[in-house]
Order: sequence, then structure tokens, then C-alpha cells
Amino acid sequence: MIIGASLLAYDSSHLEMEPTPLRVVTMRQIADLLPNLISDDTLQNQKAAFVAHSMNKGTISPVQTLGQTPAGPMLGGKQSQVCVKTGYINEDEIFVTKVAGGGAEGYGNTGIVLVSSQRSLQPQYVLQDNAILTEIRTAAATA
Repeated sequence: MIIGASLLAYDSSHLEMEPTPLRVVTMRQIADLLPNLISDDTLQNQKAAFVAHSMNKGTISPVQTLGQTPAGPMLGGKQSQVCVKTGYINEDEIFVTKVAGGGAEGYGNTGIVLVSSQRSLQPQYVLQDNAILTEIRTAAATA
């Protein structure tokens, strides 16, 4: 039995370790910070990210898309889709995974951002941003 053999070989020593507490940042908390996020600093951060990427100092995984061809449709309707994007600046402390959804009939955009440690690989923050951070990033990228 393959599953049984895998379980016997499984190193369970990490189960004794206490995980890093996961901090959740709500949309209300993010909304309070929006005036600070819509700024020249955001534009400069976006520019720095593009420069790092163009110099191969960043890593971006291929986008995973659900709900659009060739994937099967989702229950939200023909236009509904969810995209999962992951990336990091090489040798930085964090990596980010973004899950953004949109196009569901009767609903707006939605999403979360998961911020994790590059050292421990443990998640540190969940930003429940309803995709507003994506919209700010897109606006900064096209400015």
C-alpha cells in the first residue's frame, strides 16, 4: 500500500514545533490604510518591482487560472474566474501568493493575499483585501 509506506516514511518531528501565528488583516483595516497606499511611494515600489523583475532579481510563477478554458466552468457564471499568482524578490524575506476572483454573476471582485516567510516558508499574514490591492497595483503599474 503506497499511502501506508508514505506515512511510515513521513517525518513528523515538525508537528511538535509551534507554527508562527497567522495574522489576519481585514478589509476594514486595509481600507483605513488606503490613503497611504495611493501615493508616490506605491508608484516607486511598483517601479522597483518591475526593475527587479527585468534584471532577473524576482521570481514569478506561472498564473493558475480556474473557471476559464481549458479549465471547467465555475458555478459563478460564464465570466467567473479565479487566478492564483505567486512571486517574490530573490533574497527578500517574504513571498506572496495572491488569489483573486472576479466575474461571478451578482458579485464583485474578491481575493486574498497570503504573505509567507522565504526562510521558514510559513504563512505570516492573510490580507482579506477583496482584490482592492490588486486594483491599486494595476493602477500603479499603468501610471
